[in-house]
Amino acid sequence: MDAPYLQVFDPSRFAPGSDRHSRAFLPFSGGSRNCIGKQFAMNEMKVAVALTLLRFELTMDPSRVPVPIPKVVLKPKNGIHLQLRKLL
Repeated sequence: MDAPYLQVFDPSRFAPGSDRHSRAFLPFSGGSRNCIGKQFAMNEMKVAVALTLLRFELTMDPSRVPVPIPKVVLKPKNGIHLQLRKLL
């Protein structure tokens, strides 16, 4: 059960230098308020990817080459386009 002081909205709790609860910024993903479907969704996604890779060969679309955006995390400007070929 959450402490009573966490049940009331107090904006000063988030001020720089204040003592914060360890999950002050994660109200729906930490502690007692953790999403109950998160683990199921992750497992479902892994199964979907595994089944796709069993049935298809993925190759890059040569007509749509990704244009990299150099930032902290490298990501493509125009997305990553793939072609799927059904395996026998």
